[in-house]
Amino acid sequence: KCERKAVRDTIIKLSTAFAIHGPRVALFAMEDMGANTHKLSKIKEFLQISHIYVGIIAHRYGLLQKIGDKEISFTEYEYQYMRDRKKEIYFYFKNPDVPVKPKYVEQDPRGKELLDKFKAEVEASHLRVDFSTPAELSTKVAIDISAHIIGLLQESKEKEMELYSKIEGTSESRKVTWQE
Repeated sequence: KCERKAVRDTIIKLSTAFAIHGPRVALFAMEDMGANTHKLSKIKEFLQISHIYVGIIAHRYGLLQKIGDKEISFTEYEYQYMRDRKKEIYFYFKNPDVPVKPKYVEQDPRGKELLDKFKAEVEASHLRVDFSTPAELSTKVAIDISAHIIGLLQESKEKEMELYSKIEGTSESRKVTWQE
């Protein structure tokens, strides 16, 4: 919970920082859904309008949910959904050497197996970024998301300049044609 709060607070700060000159930054989190009985449809709704996915993997797999023909956690479902749509994904792994209370560690053998498999799947496709404290996680998320947004802004500026040059080029050729 502390880690989620750290990420939430960081994204809220980023939304304020980039509000004037950048793309809209909004936060969608599981805790925003409350006891909604239609969580999967809400998750899909949020994911469909999202461009970046931030995931945290610690020591528990999560509750198994029957989704389609398989039983997986919401986190794994979200990851697969965003991966299949080639969206930007950032995953942060809680350092396995950081001591945690047993209640925060997966006890179910099937859950442990699924967690290990999920971690391996994520690590195979994405850079593994470890964190030990909520503050460290917050810093890493801020750096990664800021860099991504700045990249989007630069890309947008380059496209704008390219379009401007095309428009200017068109104007110049018209001037030449008109003057002849």
